[in-house]
Amino acid sequence: MEVAVKLYPGLPHAKGSRMTIGMREPAVVADLLRELGFNELDVEIISVNGVLSQFDTPLHDGDNVSLIPFIGGG
Repeated sequence: MEVAVKLYPGLPHAKGSRMTIGMREPAVVADLLRELGFNELDVEIISVNGVLSQFDTPLHDGDNVSLIPFIGGG
């Protein structure tokens, strides 16, 4: 299956980049993170097809995933 991914600035090696990742089924968001070289501590917000999602959210062919990092400040 293929999943479209948008990486927001602040993630390692991400500068607002978009890509398509080929994955084996079945897969969940956590599998996608590993495929990209990230871990669960790198990401604060996950959106799958515009819906707030979790690390155990199943992925399907054609899904659109946005990964947003933790944002700190004061």
